[in-house]
Amino acid sequence: MVDISYILVNDKFWYLIAVIDLYSRYIVGWELSSSMRADDVKRVIDFSLLEFGFHESGNKPRIHMDNGPQMTAKTLKAFLRGLGMINEYSRPHLPQDSAEIERFFRTLKQGEVYREEYMDPYEARDGIRYFIEYYNHRRPHQGIGFVTPYERLTGQDEHIKKERKINSLYAQRIRMSKNKGLFLICPEETMSLISLNKNI
Repeated sequence: MVDISYILVNDKFWYLIAVIDLYSRYIVGWELSSSMRADDVKRVIDFSLLEFGFHESGNKPRIHMDNGPQMTAKTLKAFLRGLGMINEYSRPHLPQDSAEIERFFRTLKQGEVYREEYMDPYEARDGIRYFIEYYNHRRPHQGIGFVTPYERLTGQDEHIKKERKINSLYAQRIRMSKNKGLFLICPEETMSLISLNKNI
């Protein structure tokens, strides 16, 4: 999914063009641009595809966008068609069709943009870059089970969720033991909890 949001830089609006992977919520590409033409959008999409090796892949992702003039421009449609990509558009008057990327923009602005007064685009790019790095790699995301977008993107999320369940069961047993006046769990019981990893 690709979309554009306004960023105030020294009393002038710049345009954050971002591409998000809907499955993982990972920001796969972005650029802070002085304009928001179709060519600017095309450049960000092109970089995102190159970064993740999709140019040479026969299995290209679908790309979702709104109905803005940049997104519906003939040049952008021709570019995507030339790559063999399918593009989809949001339904009119249904902002929920772009909910994931709109939520990212809100998180970015609340966590970074609204706290700063950027004096130039270089300062703005640095602040946005650091926040996106944090968002992708260190911030657990509620919508994907409180793992980071990177963990979801790379398939680490299932292992992390299994470990959490095991740790939760272990903590429950400890509480039960303490409530009964016992303060140790025998090794056999600990091993049985660990073996649950295969069944969770």
